[in-house]
Amino acid sequence: MKVLDADYIFTILKKNEVKDLKKEYEIYKKRFRNEAKLFAKIHHSNVVTVLDSDSVMDDELGIEVPYFFMQFLKGENLKKVLNKNGPLSFEIIQKISSDILEALAALHSNNIIHRDIKPHNILVKEDGTVKVVDFGIAKAVTSSTVTNMGSVIGSVHYFSPEQA
Repeated sequence: MKVLDADYIFTILKKNEVKDLKKEYEIYKKRFRNEAKLFAKIHHSNVVTVLDSDSVMDDELGIEVPYFFMQFLKGENLKKVLNKNGPLSFEIIQKISSDILEALAALHSNNIIHRDIKPHNILVKEDGTVKVVDFGIAKAVTSSTVTNMGSVIGSVHYFSPEQA
């Protein structure tokens, strides 16, 4: 289950002295719901599956908090696998790369760009199967969707040269 952490978001917004907290929170909520919606569109063996989504009212904060349920995946992210096992064999790298590329092909065939492929967002299941997770900044591509010029989104250490 993934829940939008409203307390954390409000703490960060207050720290950054954001004037209209609820208006800014609505942006986070919209992104979160977008993630669930994009995940739910994809049915592929190398992409985590969203099972259901909804929201609950936080009476204390007076806001709606969205959540979604994903399939349970037993394994570790690729970053942990690399830290624990060190360099992987060519055969394992080839299998992981192939699974990631299959997932990206499925996303792209549905006009979705993940925009944050990195070891933390690649889950290696116990059976060696790979699942792409975390669509927090994914984007549905249409002829009218463009990221604002000068805006930075994603994990800087994993930017492609043209993003940098």
